[in-house]
Amino acid sequence: MACINDHRCSTCPHPCKTRNVEHQKWYSSQSVKNKELVTGKPYPECTVVWNAWTQDERTEAIEKSGLKRQTGNKETALGHDF
Repeated sequence: MACINDHRCSTCPHPCKTRNVEHQKWYSSQSVKNKELVTGKPYPECTVVWNAWTQDERTEAIEKSGLKRQTGNKETALGHDF
């Protein structure tokens, strides 16, 4: 994906990359129930819809949902937290 500066976002210092990363971190921190509420689609279709949205659509959905990024211990499939 190219940004407004005509170079690849993976090497881009432009805020377009930072904003997308923050959107992904926010979405990843949400529960499945919240993901379904934000996109209006059942799991796993909600993630497909989220990935298809533009950054502006994601920003609007985040603001409209009123949900904050979740924090806490991450657990693996074996139940270990890091």
